[in-house]
Amino acid sequence: MRLLFFEDSKAAVNNVCDLNGYLFLSMGQKLYARAFEQDEFLLAVGFLDVGVHVKSLTALKNFLLIGDEQQSISLVAFQEDPYKLVLLGRDYRPSRVGSANFIVNEGKVAFVSSDDGGNLRLFEYDPTSASSCLSSFQLLLPNTSS
Repeated sequence: MRLLFFEDSKAAVNNVCDLNGYLFLSMGQKLYARAFEQDEFLLAVGFLDVGVHVKSLTALKNFLLIGDEQQSISLVAFQEDPYKLVLLGRDYRPSRVGSANFIVNEGKVAFVSSDDGGNLRLFEYDPTSASSCLSSFQLLLPNTSS
């Protein structure tokens, strides 16, 4: 292996993922977008205040799913021209998320998260719902009473 870049960070980097050739990392309460320029350095192209402690960071197409230690999950979009990170929605029910991921099934996208209490939550995003930003995330539970 060959070291391509080194940088002292001001805080611990909790999560790292890539999306369309960009590097996303969570550090403290911020999410940073970086571009690797001329095979020499990482150029900061954007940032977003995301929560208390990011535990999970997952990318799909131009979307990032963020699982937070205290604030449940958030859905963020990344735009390249101009560079922009946009919070699309969030689950406002407090949950200590350990991991979160996308589920793609029959052309629909859902989100799944697990918490430290052993709970599994399945959400869907409904941008047409005016009830709240991501309580348009709706909790889906299987019927186990048969």
